[in-house]
Amino acid sequence: MNEPVVTVRGLIKKFHDVAVLRGVDLTLRRGEVLSVIGPSGSGKSTLLRCLNQLEEVDGGEIRHNGELLGIETVKGKLMRLRERDIVRQRRAFGMVFQHFNLFPHMTALENVLEGPTQVRHMPKTEASELARAELGRVGLASHANHYPAELSGGQQQRVAIARALALRPEIMLFDEPTSALDPELVNEVLDVIRGLAADGMTMAIVTHEMNLAQEMSDTVVVMDQGQVVEAGAPQQIFLAPQSERTERFVAKLHAAQQK
Repeated sequence: MNEPVVTVRGLIKKFHDVAVLRGVDLTLRRGEVLSVIGPSGSGKSTLLRCLNQLEEVDGGEIRHNGELLGIETVKGKLMRLRERDIVRQRRAFGMVFQHFNLFPHMTALENVLEGPTQVRHMPKTEASELARAELGRVGLASHANHYPAELSGGQQQRVAIARALALRPEIMLFDEPTSALDPELVNEVLDVIRGLAADGMTMAIVTHEMNLAQEMSDTVVVMDQGQVVEAGAPQQIFLAPQSERTERFVAKLHAAQQK
């Protein structure tokens, strides 16, 4: 797990002249599970959206396996990549959102099929086999012909995970994957993420679930006010934080968990 897959250096993102990310540095290594925690509004989700190039950055750089993402140097000037090149780079990342974003008029199988056929231009027979395999991977093989309205929130999120996996990404990005779920449905999604971790999938997870961050993470990154205030092993972050801001945030998490 020593090889860096994604490196972020000095990342800046602004919305209407308000800096949401202010010089973020981060390294994601192959096979690592990295959890990003912090107060609401600290820039966690924006960071993931920048990694997946859903947001254009205003400064700094992101590299995937050494390749600069989103921009290139042309005649000594930095230029935005063409959309087709951004789409190519984005294929390395699978994104799972807080809200499931499934197509309501498509079955679970059809939702998962969409990426391989439309993005990777895979023959439909091959894509169908892949989609069924990924639905099986998340425990929904028997629900292939169900529409989203016929599925629980946890099942819909698992379909969304299968959809992302069907694109064969190198890295999975999860943006608060359990926050829209009723408490009794959270574990079925966490079980899928546990399985991916056991399989060695490289993952970055924005989460408010302390159990997930403590149990599955190799590294926990704490963000506040658009900056990384501390990063380290879960034991350090949750039991012996080095930053006062981390200590305050962890204390709030513990208090909320005990209610």
